[in-house]
Amino acid sequence: MKKEVRTHVKEVLAQMMVWCDRQDRSSFEVQQKLEGKELEREEMQWLLEQLQEGDYQNDARFADSFVSGHFRIKKWGKLKIRNGLQKKGISGELANEVLNKIDPELYKEHLKSYLHSKGWREEAEVSFKNKQRLLRSCYQRGYELEMVRDILD
Repeated sequence: MKKEVRTHVKEVLAQMMVWCDRQDRSSFEVQQKLEGKELEREEMQWLLEQLQEGDYQNDARFADSFVSGHFRIKKWGKLKIRNGLQKKGISGELANEVLNKIDPELYKEHLKSYLHSKGWREEAEVSFKNKQRLLRSCYQRGYELEMVRDILD
């Protein structure tokens, strides 16, 4: 890039630092945001590098916070979380690494809690129709069908 950075680029960098400081962002989100600015390719690359060097943007930290929030707060299953990470431009390798940090017992408890909220009771037998409804609901929430079947059976 040119030795002298345009004033506009410096202003965009300051704006992006504030934007990234408010909430963790993926590099894909940052690139999308930068595309709306009047920048050359070299300038966009330089800005992304500056944000990463200043630790304003970090894909691993973004993936950790995304998984943590969507698992703990929204109670999403791993399939839906993985899909969300993919939409944010996170690689499959990084997504697997972060998803493997989820405690399996806690994951199972979240699934049981979700099933309870849908009317399932452990001691009661589940009819075929209700079982199909629960399986569909859990799948939409991102839980693996095998795990749901194991709990329901």
